[in-house]
Formats: sequence, structure tokens, C-alpha cells
Amino acid sequence: MGKAILILVVLLVGGVAFILFKGSQVAAPTETESVTETLPDASGASVLPGYDLKNKTSELTGKIKEDIKKAAVSTGISTKELLLRFEREPLEIKAPGKAQVKVIRSGGDMKALKVEVIPAPGSALTGAATEFPANGTEATVHIEAAAGAHDASVTVRAGDATKILPVKVVK
Repeated sequence: MGKAILILVVLLVGGVAFILFKGSQVAAPTETESVTETLPDASGASVLPGYDLKNKTSELTGKIKEDIKKAAVSTGISTKELLLRFEREPLEIKAPGKAQVKVIRSGGDMKALKVEVIPAPGSALTGAATEFPANGTEATVHIEAAAGAHDASVTVRAGDATKILPVKVVK
């Protein structure tokens, strides 16, 4: 429902911006005015005297971005909280053997971040730590199942975020 509201807000704001932009292009002179068009120069000056389309457009774009961010925060869609998800769940591993899965992050700041892998006690699963690169959204986690491994879970932790990955061991 929150995404639908955000989409409606974006469409409404985009429609208003379009109307304002198109309205500025078809402005008709009044009886007391005369309009002489000039060609744009190399700096991109407006073809309408006294109207700087470039600055007005960037100003309007900035306002639209602010409105979208406000709408996303108010509907709970946008968050600065770090969230983790896996490319697939559950992860299947043939024992003994290894498998890998991508961990995808969203939210939070995009600094380099260590990813810890914590297998369930007694599961005979092991995992290798990895890292999200700076500005990267994906990291690959490697899980290994020993011969006596059984279905269990692995906890993946990055910063303050934790996500549990179910592991299905195929014999």
C-alpha cells in the first residue's frame, strides 16, 4: 500500500511539473505586450526573454526530489536502516560440499562493511566471512557442509543488520 501511495505522489508531482513546463512554452502575449523570440546562445539561454528555463527546470526538479523523499519517509518505504536479503532462500548444499549465495544490502550508508557468517551450533556447517565493498550492494557468502551436516540455518551479520539464511542439506 505504501508503494502505491509513493507511485501516486510521484505521478502527481510529475504531472504538475509537466503542466508547468508545457504551460511556460505556450504562454500567449497580452494586448499590451509584444513577444520577440531570440535564439538560444551557447550558454543555453532561454528563447523567451526574461525567462530562464534552465534554472526554473533545475529548481522544479529539486522540489520534486524533496517531495518524493518526504513521501517515501512518511509512508515508511524509505529508511536509512541497513537491510539484508539473499538472492535465493533456502540455500541447498550437497554434503559434503560447498555453496555460495549473494547477500544484497539496501539502506544505511554505503561504506565498506564486514559480513560475518555464524552457523547454527552443532549443524556441521561452516561459513567464511566476506565484505561489502564501499558503494557496493552485493557480497558473496560461502557455506560449507561437512559429511554429517543436517538442515539448519546460518546467521549473516553486517553492521547492525542480521538475516537468517535457511540451509537445506542434501545427502
